[in-house]
Amino acid sequence: MRRSISLVALGVLALAALGANAGPVLHSLHHPDVVSTERGIETSSDLVLLPSSEIGNITVNYCAQCKSVTYAVTHDTQYFVGSERITLADLHHYVVPGESRFMMVYVSLTQPVVRRVVVAGTLGGSLKRH
Repeated sequence: MRRSISLVALGVLALAALGANAGPVLHSLHHPDVVSTERGIETSSDLVLLPSSEIGNITVNYCAQCKSVTYAVTHDTQYFVGSERITLADLHHYVVPGESRFMMVYVSLTQPVVRRVVVAGTLGGSLKRH
């Protein structure tokens, strides 16, 4: 009995020591140098009006009842289905009117420009991979 009490006491002391040293460990997990440069807008393909050309505008609704917001797209804007990069033309073929696909639109924090558009899914054999 005396041995089990001393083991419990030893365990309590070990936990207390770990708690005292946990601060530096937790602090080292924080990376203040990591800064977000864009924000992701969750939406669906039926709430987005895609641009007609590489330089133009994309109109995004956050929800069916929300007011739409328009952002610029440039030659630097990238388009993806899942992790596969595709062209804007291919995206127009992939996103079929009347279908709702989960979509993320990533916008720069410093200017109203879309950096990338990502649609959930996988490519079929008919779309080119870039």
